[in-house]
Amino acid sequence: MDVTIAPEGVLKVLSRAEVNQLRGAGGGRLYETWRQCSLAVLNSGAQSDDVREILRRNQDFQISIIRHVGGIALELKNAPDHAFVDGQMIRGIREHLFAVLRDLLYVHGDVLSSNRFDLTTSAGITDAVFHILRNARALTPEADPRLVVCWGGHAVSREEYDYSKVVGYELGLRGMDICTGCGAGAMKGPMKGATVGHAKQRVRNARYLGLTEPTIIAAEAPNPIVNELVILPDMEKRLEAFVRLAHAIVVFPGGVGTAEEILYLLGILLNEKNQDVPLPLIFTGIAMAMSCWGLYGIFTHWGQHDLGGGRLKPLICVGFAYFLIAIVVPVVFLASQGALGGDWSFDGIVWSSAAGAAGAFGALGTILALSSGGKPIYVMPLIFGGAPVVNTLTGILVKNAWSEISPWFLAGLILVAIGAVMVLIFQPRGAKPHGGHKPTAPADAAPVGEAAK
Repeated sequence: MDVTIAPEGVLKVLSRAEVNQLRGAGGGRLYETWRQCSLAVLNSGAQSDDVREILRRNQDFQISIIRHVGGIALELKNAPDHAFVDGQMIRGIREHLFAVLRDLLYVHGDVLSSNRFDLTTSAGITDAVFHILRNARALTPEADPRLVVCWGGHAVSREEYDYSKVVGYELGLRGMDICTGCGAGAMKGPMKGATVGHAKQRVRNARYLGLTEPTIIAAEAPNPIVNELVILPDMEKRLEAFVRLAHAIVVFPGGVGTAEEILYLLGILLNEKNQDVPLPLIFTGIAMAMSCWGLYGIFTHWGQHDLGGGRLKPLICVGFAYFLIAIVVPVVFLASQGALGGDWSFDGIVWSSAAGAAGAFGALGTILALSSGGKPIYVMPLIFGGAPVVNTLTGILVKNAWSEISPWFLAGLILVAIGAVMVLIFQPRGAKPHGGHKPTAPADAAPVGEAAK
């Protein structure tokens, strides 16, 4: 479909110089990136998210900037039909198209190609991020602190996606706004859940803010719930924008990108200049378990080192922590809700106690392995490489579910076992012990409360 659309928001009224700047920015090497990002936005909500298929099917699509009354307009040729209803472009898609123009082209000329910001320094990058967010009207001064950033992967299981919706629903009931990477999966789930919570509470100005960058949006369309879209120039500035905007951060299961986000944030929070800055960080469900168990071996090794290398003293500390977290906290929580009594069965107590004993023996085994010369770098992969195999085989035997197991599933288990064996065989040897084992913040990690407040 061929159509000409007029802008809304910050690009609605422009000077002659601004019009010429935008029209000049629309050519050259930027054009193909702009075209792909615009095409991704036009496919928001489509059935297929295969980038190559979308580009192949829309290879005749063209977009250009033309003069319009009071400023500019976008001229689209051969645009996808599903972006229109009764001949009119869906309003959310139209807004996102001009967000692409505003951030990808306008910011390119005003921020990246100017000498206004020194992008080789931390302070210069912070100023640039602040300018981009303010230009996109993403900063809301004098507003209540209620923007919750949700991190997580786009390729999550159905259970994890549903769980992220439940969390979003609870946040929506409490009037929280949602900010994500604006894609699918754990980025869409919290927004979708929050829409129901906001509807029940009659919240009429809810924000569903999506932060992305050109290489991401060109490959993955914003989900249809996003009502504010901001495109940062690159991943580094996108990460900083998340932290600058966040009043709290919730982490769902994810992949390499989510791990990078976590490490980036930890580097900032570990900076002593940020020790008094309140920024709640919540790991949910599987993400919390994965992160905590992943750090368990490291922390145990450090504790054992500082306790004189004893084998049992660290176990006493672990048991005390279990007592506080697994007994005191649940008892107080259940008692406050009047749910401490009732529903206690003998079988439930036996099996739950057996689970606790298994965990305690597992902790003891980990400590013994570390105190016998093992290092966290290979002890923990061996433990958590073998544990899933034991768990899976036990579950299959108990349920007699051999007929339901596919060859590929068994192949995956075998690969896990092979990986554990390879870790054992090729473990690092001859490493010298490190005296200073405590983590330190990166020297150039910028404090949260600087220029972007």
